[in-house]
Amino acid sequence: MSRPLISLPITLTDPDNTIPIADYGTVIPAMTGLIGWFTAAADYVTKDGSDRVSAFLDRSTNSKNFTQATSGAQPLWVDDSINGRPALDFDVSRTDRMTWAGTFPTGDHTKVLVMKGEGAASSTQHVLGSISPSDGLHSVVRPSGTTSIRQAIDASTEALNVSDTMADDTWTLVIASFDASTGTAKLKVDNRAIQSQTKAAAAVVNTSLFLGGGLTGSGTFNGGVADILLFNIDLLGASNLDDLTKVQRYVESAYALTVT
Repeated sequence: MSRPLISLPITLTDPDNTIPIADYGTVIPAMTGLIGWFTAAADYVTKDGSDRVSAFLDRSTNSKNFTQATSGAQPLWVDDSINGRPALDFDVSRTDRMTWAGTFPTGDHTKVLVMKGEGAASSTQHVLGSISPSDGLHSVVRPSGTTSIRQAIDASTEALNVSDTMADDTWTLVIASFDASTGTAKLKVDNRAIQSQTKAAAAVVNTSLFLGGGLTGSGTFNGGVADILLFNIDLLGASNLDDLTKVQRYVESAYALTVT
């Protein structure tokens, strides 16, 4: 009778939850507070023969899609854009812009983006948020003259902004959250520390959401977006650490980025 050459008396465990999520198609929709999930895979976009995207389809149970905005152009679907996966390409010269069919929360919220910016922004570029970059009502923007990223929240009496650096033309995980009870904006880029700023009067006053440019088409974005997750919780809050870890593990598994 043959015997194994080596016998190891151990039991494999995962005490730190470090094994990548294999079935994120089940794990992500079940997450607390998820109000929208969008990946640029071919099954989740509506595009024409020229790969121009008219709809970015919601993978959550809410079925609230991004569609081409009025007076906006369609972003370009690009296969094998990020480590073998596709993405949407936004070009400032085309004014590519999409609008979300959902109602964005005025309380706690989080925007998660797998994205890259291309070149320094010649003017403030609106990536994902409300009416326009100048309003900053709840917006993720690329500030003028930089390759950095900013989370902006505006109230009637004062503006709240928190920023961090972002390498040019490099795929990056950006997580921007807001704690409405304290007026705290938070921003986390890849595996770096959370940046935050608090102004008690800060509040969200607009429930619209645009991708790639504001309501009027101003401040259009130049770069790529592969994935978006939207939550009605402060994902960067201490009480939501387990859910933050799930998102980070999903991004590492799906896109081969180092974000933890």
